[in-house]
Amino acid sequence: TCYMNSILQQLFMIPTFRYAILGTDDNESPKSSSITKYDPQDDNAFHQLQVMYTFLTLSEQPYYNPQNFCRSYKDRNGNPINIRIQQDSQEFYNDFCDKIEQHLKKTKYKYIINDIFTGKTCSSVVCDSCNHVSNRLEDFYCLSLEINNINNLKDSLEKFIISEYIDDFKCDFCNDKVKIQIRTTLCKLPNTLVIHLKRFYMNYENNTTEKINSRFEFPININ
Repeated sequence: TCYMNSILQQLFMIPTFRYAILGTDDNESPKSSSITKYDPQDDNAFHQLQVMYTFLTLSEQPYYNPQNFCRSYKDRNGNPINIRIQQDSQEFYNDFCDKIEQHLKKTKYKYIINDIFTGKTCSSVVCDSCNHVSNRLEDFYCLSLEINNINNLKDSLEKFIISEYIDDFKCDFCNDKVKIQIRTTLCKLPNTLVIHLKRFYMNYENNTTEKINSRFEFPININ
């Protein structure tokens, strides 16, 4: 559960998020689900998250066992998380944000995920002939950056916004086959920017997925 623990601990350390979770009454009754007859529990993942964050905030215990949270947190098929299978932390983070947003939508904190974590990227297509620009805005919870053969965050950000050129593209505005420029830029940054490093890549020489473990530097402050 290392992928899950790392995400939940990092989110816990964001005060506005933590206070919103602990201060929310979702007006839902405990959803009972007995794993065994000796182990009744509330099968509501949001309630289990509140219990976890309460322990992390107030308890003097040196650790918290997240087994009840794992049982209550369901995958797309409605099954509890299989704690024996390593999963991708970014996928868990995005799914977690979606689930929390659903739980909060009827409370006073219904916009908290958007206020804290949601930013916007702008995907632009520029015609080299008529200079028409077509923009599409997209929300993101985290910024995914390439790090293969890159050793610092600045270069990863530079690669993120680098333009790509395509020839013989039919432009709807000048009605001709032209060269276009495609680029993605950051339109709006969230209050808390979550950066996801793409540490896994496909090695096509041996057709395997490999993990990047090389040195990667990042500054204390980012402009």
